Amino acid sequence: MKTLWIIGGPTASGKTSLGIDLAIGLETEVLSADARQFYRGMDIGTASPSEEELSTVKHHFINSLELNDDYDVANYARDALDQLVSIFKTSDHAVMVGGSGLFIQAVLYGLSP
Repeated sequence: MKTLWIIGGPTASGKTSLGIDLAIGLETEVLSADARQFYRGMDIGTASPSEEELSTVKHHFINSLELNDDYDVANYARDALDQLVSIFKTSDHAVMVGGSGLFIQAVLYGLSP
């Protein structure tokens, strides 16, 4: 069975290190569900993973957008689901880490039309 592990909670509560440890143990990848961490240059106040943390396991959606890029929850849900399909081709697990509950819910349950 394919399983998406969700680690959610407030900023600087230890989600990143837990997510990395879980991903290493499950031999899988991490998807960020923190809407502010998607953007380059938003490191202050977001507790973004360090370069060292990013190098330990493959991360998606960290520093992947420019500040002026338009990107919303619908884009994220589509992109995250596409990434999950890719991850699940080689692993039975994926780890989603973040504090943006709407983004997590959109992946799990979709968006209301």
